[in-house]
Amino acid sequence: MRKKLFITGLALALCLFACGKTKSNEEKKTEIKTTVTEKETAETLATESQSTVPTSEDESTATDSEDLKEEKAESTIKEELAEIEKKDAEIGEVIKNSTTQSDINKNSEKRFTLWDDELNSIWNRLSDADREALMSEENRWIRQVDGNSKAAYLEYLSASMASGNASARKRNMTRKRVYELAAYLAKEKGESFEIPEEVKTEIENENPSLDEIFKDFEGEWSITKNGEGDVVIKSLDASSEGEAKWSVSYKNIELTDLNVYGFSKNNIVLTDTDRTHGAPSYCWIHIDIDGSNIRVCSYDGFDLLRDNSDSYIKDSIIAERK
Repeated sequence: MRKKLFITGLALALCLFACGKTKSNEEKKTEIKTTVTEKETAETLATESQSTVPTSEDESTATDSEDLKEEKAESTIKEELAEIEKKDAEIGEVIKNSTTQSDINKNSEKRFTLWDDELNSIWNRLSDADREALMSEENRWIRQVDGNSKAAYLEYLSASMASGNASARKRNMTRKRVYELAAYLAKEKGESFEIPEEVKTEIENENPSLDEIFKDFEGEWSITKNGEGDVVIKSLDASSEGEAKWSVSYKNIELTDLNVYGFSKNNIVLTDTDRTHGAPSYCWIHIDIDGSNIRVCSYDGFDLLRDNSDSYIKDSIIAERK
């Protein structure tokens, strides 16, 4: 009897030990899996590009947290954007009171990120139908942000103000896009939505059109060095969609607004897409704030944002308005 009890007890102990070991292994597997998931999530967030909405392939993975969704669901789109505007104004005040260019640059990027996060949040809450309908337009807009921010950077070449100016350009464009997409989301939610007049005015002033920039550049400019000729920027008679509206000519270069890579308040960057020698060439036109002269440069190579951009200029001329 004792022998049977001993055998039974031994079997029970072995069973409990095996179960405990199995449970321990399962707990370890769960812990490892969680750690890997968190690492993968961190890597994903670290590699996301700014001002980028999800594409048709990865849009299902870019979603707000449930807590954030619930919080946003409790307010109207108008109230939500009013809160973003408040935070934006606070950062704007910090920039105004900054004493170093480093702080200005850092907070300019922070200001852009505020709107970039809101843009992606709104995009993720749009219906599948709206996202599908807007996808091509959104991808074009993303390319415009990239080109225009590089043009803004070139206003100061490699000076310390360059990165802050590029961030400001991205912020202005993203703020405008947030309100455009917010109108779609408000319609889906059955909310009335109008952009406040003061905000609408600010957005219009912050985001001049390419046509407005070309009008500032329009005219004949006399090259000041060695009488090398003129730079001529003129309006063309465009009669249909897709036709060139503006032309730029100097020396042996002939480009149009269809060659524009990006633009900002005082800059237009054009690319000569017909060249086949390798990376495309760029023509950068900068107009002085007072409008009395322009600087026209040409670059070889794809990357316009190198350290010390001046050293990569192939040709540079200064021209005065005639």
